Amino acid sequence: MIFQFWEGIYALVYNLKSVGGKNDIILFNRKRYKGADLKLTSGEIIKKGDELLELHLNNRVIYNFYNNSGSLIKAMIILKNEFESNLKKLADFMKDNKNFDNVKGLMGITYFYKIAEMKGFDIIDVRNPIINIGQRLLLYLYNEEAFRNMLKKGFESKMVIISKEKLCNMYGK
Repeated sequence: MIFQFWEGIYALVYNLKSVGGKNDIILFNRKRYKGADLKLTSGEIIKKGDELLELHLNNRVIYNFYNNSGSLIKAMIILKNEFESNLKKLADFMKDNKNFDNVKGLMGITYFYKIAEMKGFDIIDVRNPIINIGQRLLLYLYNEEAFRNMLKKGFESKMVIISKEKLCNMYGK
């Protein structure tokens, strides 16, 4: 499929990593924050230049959840559970790895923001139309039926963000 080809190219170009392997739902790369200051509900402030982990959902794995479960609802339940499991692995990995001491938070842009919100992330509207178009194109390539349903219901991508400290406190050992 086209999206699987795209996923491989994207992962290579942006040097995406995972904590546990190719079947992890969360992939990440390191990035410097470039936007306006963000005050998180935890009280922490993300400032321009702060180091973040930019999170990417492994769409190949999500696609397999959907195909193997037989329904979108079952796939979302699996996604929610796998997301939490990967957050635990990521929290422990960052606590145990000194190379991540300077990381201030984790952020991503996704249609699945409600799952992230349930897991402690702050949710912020994405105002960049180019990002919204890119997210819609990806969803269309991934699942045309889901794309049409989300457009009918007015779904938009949202930024999800959490401080490293909050993540480690909630999910670390």
